[in-house]
Amino acid sequence: MIIEVAEADGIVSGWRDRHDPVAVRGVPGHITALYPFVPPESFDDPVADALAAVVSTIRDFDFTLSRVDEVPGAIWHRPDPARP
Repeated sequence: MIIEVAEADGIVSGWRDRHDPVAVRGVPGHITALYPFVPPESFDDPVADALAAVVSTIRDFDFTLSRVDEVPGAIWHRPDPARP
């Protein structure tokens, strides 16, 4: 489950095109909110409806991506604040 961050594409797209296998499959610049979520074959209408009910309660909030961090096998921009 991702939160698309279109504004980040101009900054990270070149790096992602070279190093991120999901970028070449069309996944935009994003923040990963939850991984793994459900196996793709298990994502059906009831799961989508439950997810929509949860995320519809979250209001938009401002954040910056000013810090680069690392986890095994990946680098990422840490959102600040991490939560609204």
